[in-house]
Parts: sequence; structure tokens; C-alpha cells
Amino acid sequence: MSRLWIMVLVLLWIPVMAIAQLPGNAQCPVNCSCFFSQWFVRCSNASLSSLPPGIPNATVELDLQHNQFSTLSAGFFPELAEISIIYLGSSGIHQVEPGAFQGLSVLDLSNNLLLELSDQALHGLPRLRRLYLRANRITNVSSKALPGSLRALSLDENQLTSVPAAIRTSPMLSTLQLSGNPIRKLSSLSFGRRLRSLRQLFLDSLALEQITNLAFTRLRWLELLSLRNNSLESLPPLSSLKSLSTLYLTGNKWRCDCNLIWLRTWQKKVLRKERSPVECSSPEVLQGQLLVDIEVTTCGSRVHESGGLGPRCTGFPVQDPLSFSLKGWDAKTSTALPFLSLFLSLPQLLHPLSHSLSACLSRPTSPSMSCCDSFTCSGGGEHSTQMPLLVSASAWGKLGFSCSTYCQLSQLSWLVVSWWVGGPE
Repeated sequence: MSRLWIMVLVLLWIPVMAIAQLPGNAQCPVNCSCFFSQWFVRCSNASLSSLPPGIPNATVELDLQHNQFSTLSAGFFPELAEISIIYLGSSGIHQVEPGAFQGLSVLDLSNNLLLELSDQALHGLPRLRRLYLRANRITNVSSKALPGSLRALSLDENQLTSVPAAIRTSPMLSTLQLSGNPIRKLSSLSFGRRLRSLRQLFLDSLALEQITNLAFTRLRWLELLSLRNNSLESLPPLSSLKSLSTLYLTGNKWRCDCNLIWLRTWQKKVLRKERSPVECSSPEVLQGQLLVDIEVTTCGSRVHESGGLGPRCTGFPVQDPLSFSLKGWDAKTSTALPFLSLFLSLPQLLHPLSHSLSACLSRPTSPSMSCCDSFTCSGGGEHSTQMPLLVSASAWGKLGFSCSTYCQLSQLSWLVVSWWVGGPE
């Protein structure tokens, strides 16, 4: 038993002796602590306004958080052969001058007062892998500010109104955090063509109102997309994101209509425990229900008894389109209608339409919900009524048009085709 106790005491004494030797008062900077043979130096909360002398040359990780440095000028940090990680969060920094850093792989500048990131601010960091700029006041990131070696970038809680152009030239970037910026719209230009390595994209709490059809098209390897707590009512199909496995969508104002059929289908394929709830905010009849629980059998076009075409969403509230005749028009030609209606619109562009073409002659219908909003004619008086939506939603959907575009062109198509074939009956 005595030998066993001796072994236990030795094993306990080794780390005690090691810890006792690590601070090395003669070698560690004043008001700092050094650990693990001095490769980790902690100088946080030390009321520093400049870098303390005597930082060991073997330092790999340097913690300088919660100090007061204001400006990081050229040569601010001495050349340390092994330095790789520096934490400078919450240090009152409002400017980073060119040449302030050398040879880092991780740099944390979160919770400071930076207004922009200039082209040369990170000069000298060709191996930088992770950059944290969360909770500054950044409104601009210069086009050449980010090194091409960057793997992870955090720009959460700044004042960016669009995705910085510099991000589009970061081919190695795998994680991008932009949450908490006042970005209201994402378009096909937001992310460019070079983000081939992007795997995780966080876009929470942006007050985001619109995402265009091609916004995420080139992010083919994206695995996680977070759009929580925005002002989104709809979301274009993400069919190009073949690797997408995680999609966070809570906290939006979803309008559960035909535009979200694809999302319901996608959610049905995801395990329940991994499914992000999509709660309907409108139409009123579906308010509070989960999109995945709504029964939908078809969402396309149907032929009415009178021969008219119109959108149909079984399970979603719909509006019965106005009845009219196309004098033998076959419903099977609905998929060709987008091309034909644009062709038929040429005469309208060449000369003004007569009053009979612009007036609404069909019977009015009671206002109700529809897959796409109906349009009201501007004839005035008793002629103010709603137009039928001629072209099927599915036909336009195959061409990649949004529902709003479909509705606008359907209005034009109805006018032109009615004029061409003799008008509604």
C-alpha cells in the first residue's frame, strides 16, 4: 500500500510543480500570467494602453482583452516567432493601421469601436484563418481588406447595409456570420461566384425583407443556412443547394401560399427533431399553423367549367378566378402561354389600346385569398373589378419567375389575349 500512495503523491506533485514554475515571475510581463511553458500569456483586464514589455518569444497565444489600446499602429506588436493567436476584444480600439500585425492565424477584434476595415489593415497576415469583428460599428469593408486564406469571418452586429464586396473574393471561406446587420435585401450579386467553400451562413436578425430567386444559387456546397428573426414573408426555392441539410427559419412573417410549397416538401423530408418550425403569419385562416402540417394536394392550374384558367392550391385558401372564354383555347397549351403572351403583347407596345381593351368587362368576384394577388382594373366606377390570372403558376414556376412577376405578366397576358381572340364573354 505504501508504494501505491507514493505513486499517487508523485502523480499529484508533478502538475503542482509544473504550475508553480509556469508563471516564472522573472520572465512573465508585469500584470500578466503565463501558462503551459509560457506559450499562453494572459494580460486581460490589466488596464494596459500599450503592449507590456517582456512577452516571451515562445508565446503562441496572447490574451489582451478588456484593456484600452485605442489605436493599433504599425509595429504595435513585436515580432514573436511563434505567435499565432491574439485576443483584443473589448479594448476600445477604433483604428487599425497597416503593419500592426504579423504572422497570425487567429485575430479577435470583437466588441471594439471600429468603423471600417481598410485595404491594408490586415497587411502582413497571409496565413490568417479566423477573423472575429463582432459588435463593432463597421459600415464598410474595403474590397481588398480580407486575405484570401480566410476560413471563418464574423461580422455580426455591425452597421453593414449590404454584404461587403470583399467577401466575394474569399474562395477559402467556410463560415460567414453576418447576423445583426441592417441588411434588408439579398440579390444574385450579394455573394458572387467565388464562395465555393462556404459551408455555414448565418443571416439572423437582419430585418431582411426580400431574397431574390438567385441570391444563393452559387453557394452549391452550403450545408447550414440560418435566416432566423427576420421580416421574410416568402423564400425562393433553394434547389441549387444540393448539400443543404440544416435550415433555420423561425421568427419570420411567413405567408403560407403556393410560393412555399417547395419548402413544405423539403421539410417533410427532414427528420422532425432537425426541422425548423415555419409558422404561418398569413393568410389569416392559416395564422399560427405550421407549414408542414397544412394539407396540399395540388398547386398549379385548373380548367373551370366555363373554360378559364387560374391558379389552384388545394389546402391553401384560394380565389376562384373570373370566368371567361378563349374560344376553343385548350388548357394543355398553358405551359406555352408565357411565350405566346409576350409575343402577343407586341401590338400593345406599338399603339395605344382602345378603351374596350383596358376596361374590365368580366363579372367581379368577392375579395379573398389567392396564391397570387389579383389585380384591380383602373377603369373606375362600375368597371372597377378584378382581372383573371390567365397563365398558370406552375408554367411560370418552371421558368423561375416569382409569383409577383407571374401576376404582373398574367394581367398583361389577359388584356392582350382577350383583345386577340375577341374579348371575354
